[in-house]
Amino acid sequence: MARLKELLAREFEIKELGRLQYFLRIEVAISKKGIFISQRKYILDLLGETGMLGCKPAESPIESNHKLQVGTEAPSAPGKGLLFSKHDHLRIEVFTDADWAGSLDDRRSTTGYCTLLGGNLVTWRSKKQSVVARSSAEA
Repeated sequence: MARLKELLAREFEIKELGRLQYFLRIEVAISKKGIFISQRKYILDLLGETGMLGCKPAESPIESNHKLQVGTEAPSAPGKGLLFSKHDHLRIEVFTDADWAGSLDDRRSTTGYCTLLGGNLVTWRSKKQSVVARSSAEA
């Protein structure tokens, strides 16, 4: 780490600020269990600015069959966040699935995938397909 800091200091003006706690409106807490990130402070600041600190949290409206969840939930209250746990491996795992003609309105399928690195979710996506699948293989 010292060597990296030395090399960076040769090219850039850098400043040691200590352990990361808050960056780009994201709080960072590091413990033996791993790294926990949340936007609690940012959300509370926004609620304070808009006079809505006393309001009750609510889940975001989304169709349940269009959600892709892998052990974490989208924040619905200021105190929630993501925990990136320590694991003894750095395997890359990818999961994907599609619901065949899952939309009752237009019979189009929704495809989704998620990527885990070292057991932690790093990317995910779900998308409604642009055409109607005529078989489960197309879906």
